[in-house]
Formats: sequence, structure tokens, C-alpha cells
Amino acid sequence: MKKTLVLILLLLSQLALADDYLQIHFEVTQDSDQPYPLLVTLGGTWLEMETLDRRVRHNFQTRRSLVATKEAVEEFSLYSDIGFRVAELQNRIQISEALNKAGVESPGQASDLVKFENLFGLEAANAPAPQWKETEDTWQLHTGDQPLMEISKAGERLSPEQATQLARFVRYYSGGHPDGLKKLIETEKIPSALTLTQRPVAEERKLVFRLAGKETINEVPEFPKKTLPQSRLDKLVAKADSLSIKEIADRHILVEQQALEHLEKKEFLKATLKFLEATLNTGQPISEDFEANREDILGESRVSVLLKALKPREKSKVDASIKILESLKEEAGKSAHVLTVFQGSLLLGADQSEQAREKLFEALEEYPAISSAWKDLGESYYQEYLTAEAWKCWDTGRTLSPENSHYKNIERLEKLLEVTYPEFF
Repeated sequence: MKKTLVLILLLLSQLALADDYLQIHFEVTQDSDQPYPLLVTLGGTWLEMETLDRRVRHNFQTRRSLVATKEAVEEFSLYSDIGFRVAELQNRIQISEALNKAGVESPGQASDLVKFENLFGLEAANAPAPQWKETEDTWQLHTGDQPLMEISKAGERLSPEQATQLARFVRYYSGGHPDGLKKLIETEKIPSALTLTQRPVAEERKLVFRLAGKETINEVPEFPKKTLPQSRLDKLVAKADSLSIKEIADRHILVEQQALEHLEKKEFLKATLKFLEATLNTGQPISEDFEANREDILGESRVSVLLKALKPREKSKVDASIKILESLKEEAGKSAHVLTVFQGSLLLGADQSEQAREKLFEALEEYPAISSAWKDLGESYYQEYLTAEAWKCWDTGRTLSPENSHYKNIERLEKLLEVTYPEFF
């Protein structure tokens, strides 16, 4: 009898500790298209959204996102989503300002800012506040005569925490003006209907969410396992991820030893390239051995040619520097890949992201442990607003060398995103 009582109490305690997750069923219509089902699951530290052909889970503790499609299951940094929105928001603001200054017909910069806020779910500096209109059944948000959001008063009750997660879901899934999303939290309801009216480009887009049902579940839904890498980048990331800590450390030690061997033989170009590779591997200052022999090393004409090529005074001189670095590869021997990394960096600085990317791939496919080269590879994607790929590179580079100082600006960017847009986290 006592054993039975203990088992019952144990089961009751486990049930009391179990988390409840709210699943919401929406029927979504975009413009005049056929409606499609959307399942949203609100977890305490995560949320998930699933349509017929796409499933996404955002984890706000790990700052990671899983995306499953018919083709693949992939993992991304959560920062890549907000990173794209911020970059694209600034891009659109600059274009709008340029068009207004040029006298191109436009509804006006202020109106543009409000529409951008509604599209990306972000607040823009100096944007005017939109206006609310209340009817018997709805709250309506608009700017001038342009509708932004409509929230029905009817709906299902939510806890404050669930309401916050619901607004976060809308923000991630479709944007929405920040004022409208705040209202969604304040109502503490799943509205029976929610309408967003946006202008991604020239054409207006209307997205309507209609509540179709809800239920509570007690277990986190199982997510499909990640699939094998398919793209060139994913295969390279997998190659870097397969390196053990010991393999990475051994490679770093080997590069430092090779630098000293070349130095002892007075092969100053090869020694310099190995010293530079060691810095690229870890982000640490160049070796004291280099500094101790600086006068002899810099006295070598080929080293002087190298260092001058690495610092072209103008972007127009980059092509000449690329050719000089190419001409040094035969003499560089097994350190030629370091010159290839620098070619990529120079092209990146000249805003030639695609050409830079090809050079960086070339070097990393041979030596994937060069941490700082991953930073530049990420920058080559970021220049083209390919933020998912950019963060894949930056995360890989930081895994290879967590203390690499070359990533400090990336870490500052992530902190800035968290502080400026806490509603995404």
C-alpha cells in the first residue's frame, strides 16, 4: 500500500512539473489566394510555426533556429533573421531618402518609415506614430489613409506570457507594426481575425490570420533531424565542424613550428606567411619571434613587396595587389593558401564580394581551420544581405577559435541587436 502511495505521489509531482504548450491553429489567406493551415506552438523559451511545406522552430535560449522544408532540415543563428531585417530596413531608408532628394514621386519619407516598420516589425528612428481607430468589433491601425493592421476584439484568452509569445510569432512570421504588436500583447487574446496590410515592394499585400482552434500539449513536439549538407558552404562548415579540438590545436602548433623553421633558414617570405597564418588562426598578435627578427625579415625585398600589396592606398589599386600576391605563390610553396586568404580580404574591402568569396572558399577548402578567413567569408555574404550564410560562417570561425579578437565587432553587433530589439529574443 505504501509503495502504491509513493508511486501515485511521484506521478502527481511529475505532472505538476510538466510544462504546458499552447498550440494555435490558424487559417491564413494572402490576398486572393486559397487559404492554407498554419500551426503555431508557443513554448516558454521557444516557438514553432508550421505550414504544409515549411516548419520553423526558434529557440530563444540557444539563439538557434531549425528550419525544415521538403528539401532539407537546417540550423541557423537566430541573429541572422533580425540581422537581415535591420540591414534591409536601413537599405530601404537610404533608397527612400535618395528618391525623395531626387524629386522622384513618393508618398513622403515619414510615410515610408511607418510602412517599413510595418513590414519588418522594427521601430525606425524619426518615424511618426500611426493612428488607431476603434470600431465595435476591431482595433484598426493606419497611417494616413493606408491600413496597417486590424485586430478583432473577439478571441480566446491568453496569459501575459502567451500573449507576448503570440506577438513574437507574428513579428517573426510576417512583421507587423510595433504599435500593433504591442496592442496584441495588451489584449491578452488570440484574436479571431488578424489582418496585416503591407507593401514589400510596389504591390500591396494583405495577410489575414483566422483563428481555427487551439489545444494544450504537454510535450515538446519532436523536430526532424538535420539532413546532410547540400550546398558548397554547408559542406565546408561540416568539414570544419568535424575537426576535433586536438586537430585544431595540432594545426596551430604546426604552423608556429613551420614559421620558426623558415626563420632559421632565413626563408623570410615563407616565415612571414606562416606567422601571419598563425595570427589568422587565433586572432592573437603576431609572434614575438617575428618582432624579435623584424629588421631582418622586413629587409627581405619579397617581404616588403608582400606587405605593401596588403595595404593598397585606394580601392582602384586592389587589382594590382591581387596580381602581386598571385606572383608570390610559387615562392610561397605550401603557404600559398595564406596569400589566397589575403586576396579574398582585399577583394572584400573593394566591395567585390563574389570574387572575394571564391578566393576564401579556395583557401578554406584546403585548410578549414583558419578562423579569421571564416569571418571574411561571412562578410562576403553579409555584403549581399545573405545573413543566414554570414552567421553560419561567423559561428564556425568562432567555434574554431573562441577567443579570436577578429570577431569582436560581430559580438558587439549581436549584443546591440539584443539590446535594441529585445522583443526578438
